[in-house]
Amino acid sequence: MLATERTAGLSWVSVRDRLPFDGHECALICRNSNSADLRRAIGCRLHGNWEIQDCALVNFDVRAWLKLPSTPANV
Repeated sequence: MLATERTAGLSWVSVRDRLPFDGHECALICRNSNSADLRRAIGCRLHGNWEIQDCALVNFDVRAWLKLPSTPANV
C-alpha cells in the first residue's frame, strides 16, 4: 500500500483508503499491471471509472491520487 505523503499542505491518498469525488480532476500515480513501472498522470473518476488523459496508460492501475487545486478566478 502507498503511504500518505505530505507535500506543501497536500497529501497523496491511496485508492485503498479513499476515492475522489466524481468529476474532481486529480494528479494520479499509476502502476503497470504487468511490471512495477510507475507513471504520473492527470485524470478523474466519472461514474465509478477512471478517466485518464494519457491514452498510453491502458494497462495501468491507479494507485494513489492527489486533488488538484482549483483554478484562480482572475486567470
